[in-house]
Amino acid sequence: MLLQLPSFLHPSLAAAAAASAAIPILVHLINRRRYRRVPWAAMSFLFAAHRQSVRRMKLQQWLLLACRTILIVLIGLAIARPYIPSSGGSIFSASPSHRIIIIDDSLSMRASVDGQTRFSKAFRAVEELVDSFPVGDGVSVITVAAPARAVIRQASYDRRAVREALAAVAPSFRSVDIPGAVELATNVLQDSDAPFDNRSVYWISDFPKHVWIGESHSSAMLEPTRAFVALKQLLDVLPAKAENMNLLHVADAGDGSGQNVAITGLQAESSFVAMNLPVRLVATVTNFGESTIASLALELRKDGEIVRREPVGALAPGRSQVVLSSVEFSRAGSHRIEARLVSLDGDALAEDDARFFSIQVHEKVPVLLVDGRPGPTRLTGQAGFIATALSPETSAQGRWDIGSQENQRQDRSPLRAKIISAAELSGEALFGFDVIALCNVQRLDEATWHQLERYVSRGGGIAVFFGDQIQAEHYNRYGFADGAGLLPGQIGDVITKSIDVDDLVTLRLSDPVHPLVSELKNQPDSGLFLARIDKYWDFKTSSTGVDVPLQFTTGDPAIVLSSHGSGRVAVFTSSANMDWNNLPSKGDYVSLMANLMAYLSPADGLGRNILVGRNIHEPLTPAESSMQAHVLTPEGDKREGEMIVEQGAVAFSFGPIEKPGHYQVSIGAKVKAFSANVEPNESHLQASDMSVLASRFDRPVRLISAADTSSVSMRAASVELASTAFYLAGVLLLCELGLAMLFGRTRTAPRRGASENQARRNRG
Repeated sequence: MLLQLPSFLHPSLAAAAAASAAIPILVHLINRRRYRRVPWAAMSFLFAAHRQSVRRMKLQQWLLLACRTILIVLIGLAIARPYIPSSGGSIFSASPSHRIIIIDDSLSMRASVDGQTRFSKAFRAVEELVDSFPVGDGVSVITVAAPARAVIRQASYDRRAVREALAAVAPSFRSVDIPGAVELATNVLQDSDAPFDNRSVYWISDFPKHVWIGESHSSAMLEPTRAFVALKQLLDVLPAKAENMNLLHVADAGDGSGQNVAITGLQAESSFVAMNLPVRLVATVTNFGESTIASLALELRKDGEIVRREPVGALAPGRSQVVLSSVEFSRAGSHRIEARLVSLDGDALAEDDARFFSIQVHEKVPVLLVDGRPGPTRLTGQAGFIATALSPETSAQGRWDIGSQENQRQDRSPLRAKIISAAELSGEALFGFDVIALCNVQRLDEATWHQLERYVSRGGGIAVFFGDQIQAEHYNRYGFADGAGLLPGQIGDVITKSIDVDDLVTLRLSDPVHPLVSELKNQPDSGLFLARIDKYWDFKTSSTGVDVPLQFTTGDPAIVLSSHGSGRVAVFTSSANMDWNNLPSKGDYVSLMANLMAYLSPADGLGRNILVGRNIHEPLTPAESSMQAHVLTPEGDKREGEMIVEQGAVAFSFGPIEKPGHYQVSIGAKVKAFSANVEPNESHLQASDMSVLASRFDRPVRLISAADTSSVSMRAASVELASTAFYLAGVLLLCELGLAMLFGRTRTAPRRGASENQARRNRG
């Protein structure tokens, strides 16, 4: 083994050490050239005496030069830290190793069988591994739950500190961050001081099949998963030996902990919810196990009270069931919804049996209708039909005809419309409305266009209905503004269609069906599809970020949707009244306009449903930014958050959230509900076939069972020679000093004898 050439921890330093061997030789040559020879007759007697000892002096100089050269090279090589493979017969003791433990602490590790979780098995296996490591080995610890973090980054040689750090690691409610863990491990490996062959990784996880192999049964044909690709990148940083990458699996494919049913989704069917109107909630229940689950029920709670229990029915393996239920809210504001599975036995993961949802309920949504040509009666103007469809109590003068208390109780419309003329728009407080509709408005000045752009950018919605008064050139210049304005396209010419029955233009749904008109998908006999379209403007949409939910049978767009900043824009290329079509006379016109306004209204509260690991984030008004704010956790603890400034506005932030459940944010007298849920992908508990996983790598990896870590050899793969090189350099330094002193005395002795003889001759 000693005959094998060593490798170096720092190859560049080794190369520099080899180059430094030339230093003593250069010094020797320079010293020889610094004397100038001058012929002198008296020196011939001295040369005759010197020739007798010249061979001896050259030998002494070569010995000293060799000692000094080797000494410098040894010191340089020692700094470069050479090492050779270890073996039982080596005369050198094994060098310390750097062992990196990557432990999975994500939600799936909470799965249990007979009261024993996967994480508890992993923790015991890690303790046994650490105890089996040689005392001089360094240990680093990395956790996988998002975001991955290095609990111990630099190698720790203190076993007590390692055990204390491991004891602080607990299973979380978060999803995995395998790329992040691989990046951390790669950095730790590259910064390690251990010999290259003495660096090893121990990955302890349940290795879910959907993460590492994929969901298809024909696993040989699957594309590599992100986790698999990331691990291959980590293997490239390690030596090509099986003992340097250890996969310790804590969940066998047949251990029974893969049986799991979870609620993977809970949301309102519409983003717009108003008081005293039924809202349909959609819950998705998925069976991730391998056996059919029967007698399952879903319990629905509103603000903590049970309001409904819905049967789920038999659920086959790998199948999902959508459960629909309706609730009403008698109070505006923020509300809490919870769905929970009941009558569920033998489930391995209880943390995904419930899902939480926060919903914002509106009292009334204010809509501003700008009439481009008001009429003497309500329906003779440009905005009258829309106003009637949205809010029947709205008068032509923009007042709300509430009437008697009985009429107030019957007023169940969530929308409240106000009609103004185009001349009044510049003086209106736009931010007091959720949606603004321009109905055949001839033109707007440039300042008003900019005002509308600011309104939409901050979350408002705007609808533009065309008609005979539209000045296309003006709209294109200020509304489209070469793609930088509100309009998602340019206006062309007016297209007029014949009234011939065989050439009628009607409406049709675009493919795929947009959520705005999804209700019409199953209603082919809807009156909307029978409405006659006489005229419309040709509208050339921009290429990106545009949806066309409704189009004419000619293929031209009828409704065009787009986004601008935080808000939304809709364009209806025909008229809002019956000047160019008879659409308002159809029954589904009311639902179409209501859906359009609901779609355009700010989706207040959607950002309050987050995943565990994220932060609660709530933008504040100027008045709210000066108020006291705190968070009430699901456990009833009162916590303080912080005020942050972003893009010139103040927001409240708290987190990251560590547990699922309902969180209440109190800002002054207002209470806003937030909900945190676990990542649905963590509910896939079926473990990978480790032999299949290992066979996919293009280099060997070692599989370790959590039940038996005693069979794992912990011997280091390499021994370092740095200390040996330093010892040899010390011995060589002493030899050089001794030789220099000996040779110095040998050279000076003849000179003293010659001087004494010369003195005797002088006295004689």
